[in-house]
Amino acid sequence: VEVFLAVAHDVEREVYRRGAGGGQLVLHDEEYLLFMTKRLYPDIGKHFHTSASNVERSIRTIVTICWNEGNRNLLDRIAGYQLLRKPTTGEFISILAFYLKVQG
Repeated sequence: VEVFLAVAHDVEREVYRRGAGGGQLVLHDEEYLLFMTKRLYPDIGKHFHTSASNVERSIRTIVTICWNEGNRNLLDRIAGYQLLRKPTTGEFISILAFYLKVQG
């Protein structure tokens, strides 16, 4: 969650909690990256009592805010390389999960 606060400082608490939840789930089971719309978004939605489409929209919002208004240098450091375009929601979750895994 702290990563979202640093990268996208203006994101609503509930929105970034959903994104952070996605990173945590992928950290424990990388297969979520293969089944984002079928497994990841619905599982996050169940946890936060919302729909999978709301979860996807929340994560898309996080990505857009991070890209347009956030700390782009920090986002590049988290990714491990310079991002030349806005990451997709799947790429963003993957970047976050890898970062969390490396950080231990």
